[in-house]
Amino acid sequence: MFSLHGLARAPSRLATTLGTFAIAAMALHVSAEVLSRLFFGRSIFGTIEIISYFYMVAGSFLPLGSAQLNGQMVATDVFATIVPKAIRPITDFIGRVVSLLTCALLVWASYVNAVAKTGIGESVSGMGAPIVIWPSRWFLVVGLAALLLAQLTQLFSPAEPASAADEVPE
Repeated sequence: MFSLHGLARAPSRLATTLGTFAIAAMALHVSAEVLSRLFFGRSIFGTIEIISYFYMVAGSFLPLGSAQLNGQMVATDVFATIVPKAIRPITDFIGRVVSLLTCALLVWASYVNAVAKTGIGESVSGMGAPIVIWPSRWFLVVGLAALLLAQLTQLFSPAEPASAADEVPE
């Protein structure tokens, strides 16, 4: 059976898997760096740059869609405590729309930035030689797009009563 939620889950899982591999690769890279310094007295070329621009960005942004689908995103309940229960579905929907629009703007801005950085072949200097970093700009685009897709599939689904605000008397 086809569902919008299932449509969002597949790319989110793929992106999360890639983020997981990035974290594992970072751990191996750091271990190799430590061993290289210990046994050879030398650093591995570009370690700091690769960790900063690739592994950390991938590990941080690629899992955003899965985090949204699994209800693991940060939520604020400031207004839920003062809004009557009868109106909460409306305020929840408005909050989802605002989140969706904000995410859409972030996807667009990160896409424009990624295209620009790809066009100029962005790189940073690492120990005297350039390290190409423009591909890492696309991790942000992919992660935010997965988040946007997840938010879009959840727009009309009922809100999860996971907050303490639902237990507040009226």
